[in-house]
Amino acid sequence: MSLEKLLKPAKWLDEQVLRQYTKVAKKLKLDKGNRRYLAACPVWLSGLLLCALAEDKLFGTTIPLRLGINIFDFGHNFEGATDQIDNETQNPQLSIDPKTFIYKKLNSSTRLPVFTAGLGFTGTFLVDLYQKLKHGEPIDPKSYDQLQYGLGLIALASSMYIKETDPKLLQKDSAWKTAYNRVKEKVDSLAPQPIPQPTYSTTYATIDSIVDAS
Repeated sequence: MSLEKLLKPAKWLDEQVLRQYTKVAKKLKLDKGNRRYLAACPVWLSGLLLCALAEDKLFGTTIPLRLGINIFDFGHNFEGATDQIDNETQNPQLSIDPKTFIYKKLNSSTRLPVFTAGLGFTGTFLVDLYQKLKHGEPIDPKSYDQLQYGLGLIALASSMYIKETDPKLLQKDSAWKTAYNRVKEKVDSLAPQPIPQPTYSTTYATIDSIVDAS
């Protein structure tokens, strides 16, 4: 199996997540000028603070690789917010400078793993919370740090997704509609088709026509 086929599900999932962020960005009118970069800055900052405050308790004195990702994403936000990046949606013919190209490549390759990891840490806390509510089991104090760190990673991923919102995605059918259409086509193809029946036409002569013909 080729690498492209292995990555295809991840690309599909990444597109679905980006589609949802695009919907929100459109409602908030972030698709004009540098608004998406300005909106991504406070989201990035909140993610950094949440992760940094939970880092010592979760990882000790180690420095996670995500700090490097944070630095690159900050640079991307800063250049976009200060109009140092041309608005590619308004002028798609402009070539992308090497630094912006690196930002975008790092963005597209790390946002889904960061988002997924954030959901994982947050989900761990939710499981512990369920156990407490259901069985009265105490919540491990470390679980609160996992929640904090998970929310921080989700915020960091959100910063990445906000900058890459694409209105063209909304022109495509949603994943649910596409799945429904495929299932419907499959069911229709499996359903028995009625056998066409021959049709017969009979001409009945009325009394008037017989009288006229005689």
